Amino acid sequence: MEDVAYSTRRPGASETGARDAVVSAPQKAVETDGTQVGSWRKSIVSLRQQIIDAQEAEVNHRLAEKAGLREEQERLEAGAEALRAREAAAAAEVGRLEALQRARVERETVKGEERARRLVSRTKEIQTFVDADLLTSLSNSIGDLVLLNC
Repeated sequence: MEDVAYSTRRPGASETGARDAVVSAPQKAVETDGTQVGSWRKSIVSLRQQIIDAQEAEVNHRLAEKAGLREEQERLEAGAEALRAREAAAAAEVGRLEALQRARVERETVKGEERARRLVSRTKEIQTFVDADLLTSLSNSIGDLVLLNC
C-alpha cells in the first residue's frame, strides 16, 4: 500500500517543474523577505547608533557650552572682584590724600599763626623802640627848648 501511495504522490517530470515553480516562488519570496528583514534590522541598528551618537554629541556640546558659560561667569566675577579691589584702593588713596591735605592745611595754618604772632611781637618791639626813640628825641628836643629858653 505504501508503494501505491508513493506512486500517487510522486509526480511526473512535467509536474516536478510546475511544482518547483509553485514552491520556489513563495520560497524565494520568503528568502527575499528574510534578506529584506535582515537589511532592515541592520538599518535599524545603524539608525539607533546614529541617534545615540547624535545624542552624545549634543550632550557633549551642551557640556562644553555649560563649561564655557561657567568660565565666562568666573572671569566676570574675577573682573568684578578686581574692580571692587581697585575701587577700594582708590577710595583709600582718596582718604590718604585728603588726610595729607588736611595735615598740610593744618601745618600752614599753624605756620601762619606763628608768623602772625612773631609779626605782632616784632611790631610791638618796633613800636616800643619807636616810642622809646621818639620819647628820647622828644625829650632831647624839649631839653633843647628848655635850654634855649633859659
